[in-house]
Amino acid sequence: MQFFVNKGETGPAAEYLGNELGRLIELDLVNNLGGVRFTIPTLKNLERRDKHRQIRKKFTGANVKQLAFEFGYARSTVYSILRKPEQGRLEF
Repeated sequence: MQFFVNKGETGPAAEYLGNELGRLIELDLVNNLGGVRFTIPTLKNLERRDKHRQIRKKFTGANVKQLAFEFGYARSTVYSILRKPEQGRLEF
C-alpha cells in the first residue's frame, strides 16, 4: 500500500490509509462472516481436491485403470472419487 501512496515513501498519509484499509477489511469480514466458523484448507488438501477434479474431468467411463495409474491411486480409490460429489466453494 505504501508504494502507491507517497510514491513509495512511508509517511503519515501512507500509514493512515494502510490502517483505514485494514479497518475496512475487518468490518467487511465481520459483516459477512461474523460468528461463522470455518477452516482454511492445507496445501495438501487443495492439491488433493485438484487431483480429484482432474480425475472427474478426464473420466470417460472406460479409463479407470489408466486414471489410477496416472494419478498413483488404486482403481477402487478412483471409483470412490468418482462416486463422491465434487466439493464446491462456499459463496457468501
